Amino acid sequence: MSENFKKLFKKKINKQARMIFSFQAAVFLAMLGYMIFKIIYLRSTTGLTDTIINELSGSFIESGIPIILGLFLGMIVVLFHRKSKLFTYDLLVQNKKMTLKNFLKLFLCFMFVQAIFTVGATGIENLFNLFGYTLMEGMESATETSIMFSMFIYASILGPITEEIVFRGALLRGLEKYGKLFAIIVSAVLFGAFHSNLIQGIFTTLAGLLLGYVAIEYSIKWAIVFHIINNLVLGDILGSILSYFSLGTQSIINYILLILAFFGGIFVLFKSWGSIKKYIRENKSDRTVFCKTFLHNIAKKKYTP
Repeated sequence: MSENFKKLFKKKINKQARMIFSFQAAVFLAMLGYMIFKIIYLRSTTGLTDTIINELSGSFIESGIPIILGLFLGMIVVLFHRKSKLFTYDLLVQNKKMTLKNFLKLFLCFMFVQAIFTVGATGIENLFNLFGYTLMEGMESATETSIMFSMFIYASILGPITEEIVFRGALLRGLEKYGKLFAIIVSAVLFGAFHSNLIQGIFTTLAGLLLGYVAIEYSIKWAIVFHIINNLVLGDILGSILSYFSLGTQSIINYILLILAFFGGIFVLFKSWGSIKKYIRENKSDRTVFCKTFLHNIAKKKYTP
């Protein structure tokens, strides 16, 4: 691989990374702007007493309105980067047809990741407790159910759709020319980093690998479906149902679900291990292919990652 190609390759990868960090910055700035607006408005109308400040802080955390506004602004940034490709390719490309058998296998794998995350997060928390630290807040933010209706809409519907458009649409498709496996891994890592939370970041990176595979081998609509199932069904709906039971019963149900998810996922991975190794072998990035594909497209002025 020539030094010139390395520089061009790095430039294109940095372009994709800038898109993601610009998206995250836009989300943050929109949320910050909303908070500043609320403070100025309340100060000019009712005054900022300690009670109002506490209520404002609580509503800002529990409300989904700031983050929804942030996602809207962030999507404008992504559209600026991808332009018409977002609608003419990223969100339209389809590969294989999803069958019920494959859907159930992928669902069990998703549940397996949930089980690994739950057990792993508990283990990490216990380890940190030995040194007088805690990551429990990170665990709670990754597993808590929605409180306000706007937060429910964000966490269960708008969040999954937007994140899939950004990470498994614009980003994944922008990287796929470098190889499917490369695109899946990089988009998953950046997806985990986007959540800015150690505990949640580990889970979302693992989930991102599965979602990336689903998007690139089937279509982004199935990645959206699995993401909504995770947030809406396994998060809000299941959490709401369990809340009607005693803590002891909740623990028993959770343990049963964890065991079923763990061994179900193990069974699917064991049965599919040969296919998984073959997929990795056939789709791992090849430097020679990188170079030929990239230079060929540059020469024809058709390279539009």
